[in-house]
Amino acid sequence: MKLAKQIQLRDESHPKGTRSLESSKTPALLTTLNFNRSHSFNSVLSDSPVITFSEDKRKVTLTLAEFKSSLRIHWPNRFDSYRIALVIAQLSDFVYSETESAFIPVIPDLEQLSVITYSEWLPNNSEPRDILLEAIFPDPALQQPGTTVIVAMGIETSSSLLKPPTATHPIKEP
Repeated sequence: MKLAKQIQLRDESHPKGTRSLESSKTPALLTTLNFNRSHSFNSVLSDSPVITFSEDKRKVTLTLAEFKSSLRIHWPNRFDSYRIALVIAQLSDFVYSETESAFIPVIPDLEQLSVITYSEWLPNNSEPRDILLEAIFPDPALQQPGTTVIVAMGIETSSSLLKPPTATHPIKEP
């Protein structure tokens, strides 16, 4: 809510109570979003991933070069395995609708266009490893005014040494 209020305060063209939430005009504010109060992402991961977009804005690539998990992931509990998640989504701006007396998205149903990819389960060790994840939108993103592409990274840990799936033991999605 605090972040939404900061975005909303930048709308000077509408009266208080009907100011738009236009994240497309202030995307840098979204980089401050943290989903875990106890463990901020910057304190858990002491490495900066490189995020790149393809020219047509369909593909997002996350790269962690020479990544050493035992030195770069700081988690309070011991873990033996980890995997990285890359999430991309398109976020619509929201504007106040007088007829509906509510805030509505400028582009409806964009939340249905999120894409998630995962690395395989990797052992927690000091061996350098290049991690490259790609997520691809079905259609080019940012083609409509009033939208922002959100790129999020997550780290999942396990206290067991998990191995990548094999042909005889594939991952089953829920």
